[in-house]
Amino acid sequence: MAFQSIPGVPEGFRGKSATQTFDPYLLPRWYGAVAMGSQIGYQSPEAFLAANPRSDATGSVTIGGAVTAGDTIELTLTNAVLPGGSVSVTYTVLAADTVTTIAAALAGLIAANQTCRAFGISASVGGTNDAVITVAYGGPVGNFTVGTSTLSGGATETATWASSGAFSGGSGPVVPLATFNAFPEVAGATHTMEFIYGRPVSIDAGILATLNAAGLPLG
Repeated sequence: MAFQSIPGVPEGFRGKSATQTFDPYLLPRWYGAVAMGSQIGYQSPEAFLAANPRSDATGSVTIGGAVTAGDTIELTLTNAVLPGGSVSVTYTVLAADTVTTIAAALAGLIAANQTCRAFGISASVGGTNDAVITVAYGGPVGNFTVGTSTLSGGATETATWASSGAFSGGSGPVVPLATFNAFPEVAGATHTMEFIYGRPVSIDAGILATLNAAGLPLG
């Protein structure tokens, strides 16, 4: 599946490509969006989301081990819709750190990261010694996120993701991050799906998985 770039489309979504049968294209569509039977017309996004609330997809990583100054811990969130397919934050351990302060620092880096903020990704700490970082990604698109950790050579700390880093629990509508058309093939038939920037729509989970794998701009 490939994009045809159109002037005015956010830079992060130009030139993406993936292997599929049909090509979506980005273009202005200013009338009501229809996506697999969910029509929102000109209803405000706030009203639609209020009537169709979203739940966050979450993943958690626990900081442990011994603390050694100078070690680095990198947390990476991978999701095809993110610019470049992933976002990472890195923390360098200080001599005065504990697993609690390391977890708090990494959560703070996620919260402050511009990409995370743009895609509604947040982080909080809790659990034993407040060393468990829970990362939340709003809505069902977050279910396709996987968290991984990379530590510097010889690092004595650990950063262990639950469920092998797989996020889960996200539900509700998706919010288009650009205006575009997509043509997924479902049960041998091609469907036309129109998305308008900022207008929430409800999409079947299987269809959403296909669109997400292609990196289409849905948040």
